[in-house]
Amino acid sequence: MINHIINMTDDGVEVHAGVGDTLQLVLDENPSTGVLWQIDELKHLGSIVGDVYVSNSEFAPGASKIRKISLKLNRTISQKISISRCQAWDPSVTLDGQFSFYLTMY
Repeated sequence: MINHIINMTDDGVEVHAGVGDTLQLVLDENPSTGVLWQIDELKHLGSIVGDVYVSNSEFAPGASKIRKISLKLNRTISQKISISRCQAWDPSVTLDGQFSFYLTMY
């Protein structure tokens, strides 16, 4: 069961969650171009229990998709979480796009 859903329009939002809650990030992404969201920072929040792509369109091969990343939160924390778009072949190169939210787990 997903307790909290955050998407691109929620940039900067505050999220209050309990340990054991499931948080889902819904982000636009086009994996066929090699430009991906760098999600390593999310791993310290808990376990990734889902990471799937959903198509924006029925008949558009190579079109952008929606990435749904689900995390089972497992520790108390209060901090700003930021993730960036990067090149799959060189994650140190960040591109246009950053998404952040403030997470408080109790």
